[in-house]
Amino acid sequence: MIVTNKNNLPEPLVRAFKVLNSKYVGGGNVSVTTLKDSPQIHKLRTIFKDYVTVDAESMLYSVLGQAMHQVLESANERVNEDKDVPDVIEKRFYKKFLGWELSGQVDRLIPQEEKISDWKMTSTWKVMNKKFDDWEKQLNCYAHLARSNGYKVSNLEIVAVLRDYKKNSQSVNYPESPIQVIDIPVWEDKKVEEYITERIKLHKSVITEKKEYVCTNEDRWYTGDKWALIKKGNKKATKIFRTKEEAGEIGKEYKLEFRKGTSLRCENYCEVSNFCKQYKEEKEKDERG
Repeated sequence: MIVTNKNNLPEPLVRAFKVLNSKYVGGGNVSVTTLKDSPQIHKLRTIFKDYVTVDAESMLYSVLGQAMHQVLESANERVNEDKDVPDVIEKRFYKKFLGWELSGQVDRLIPQEEKISDWKMTSTWKVMNKKFDDWEKQLNCYAHLARSNGYKVSNLEIVAVLRDYKKNSQSVNYPESPIQVIDIPVWEDKKVEEYITERIKLHKSVITEKKEYVCTNEDRWYTGDKWALIKKGNKKATKIFRTKEEAGEIGKEYKLEFRKGTSLRCENYCEVSNFCKQYKEEKEKDERG
């Protein structure tokens, strides 16, 4: 990976970003986080790993999350000294599926509570909108790996640290604290095995069998086309509709403005978009109108 510094951040900060980012150690053929992600991104990361360019500034939240994990790991190791049954901290588990070894690293496994607790540095928006599907898949895969390695797991939780929390926000349903503990539904082992097997097959078909995979709207964080109802003279929309028909008849003092959907991940967050044929073709299509 090539790390740039477009905005001339202080060199010690950039160096720290590089060091923390390089400390990630995976294992097996695929990790749980990669498994639940797009196989196309997995393939492109594998092929172009030495050519991927990432700006240091874009690594901020990822590195802050890793730093938080390191501090918590150190603190929990000290707490463990006083426990009869110590917690399992930052341990990576493995299991083979269809000839591939799946790995996953739990932040904290508490044997006495049969619980996996995972720390996330995330946005307030995600918590307010309860967008936890990806966390549910991830933690249930961790639980299955832990059970396969001799641990009992019947409880899952996320400890979410809200990086953009505003103490005096007046928004409806705004969290009362910048730290939220979220219970995650626990799947039956059969459901987890079916999910893992399905995803392994999909990734293997793209990585080893060279089959083509097109990123879905969910993979691309596609916003979808929208129609904005705007009062004449204003810039901000009064209301947003998914279709023109949904808006119905509007008053003379309003106008409807079409807003084309965008693939937020491809545009702003995917480090392999420059190598992606799908993204290139979609950009060319948009430019042609």
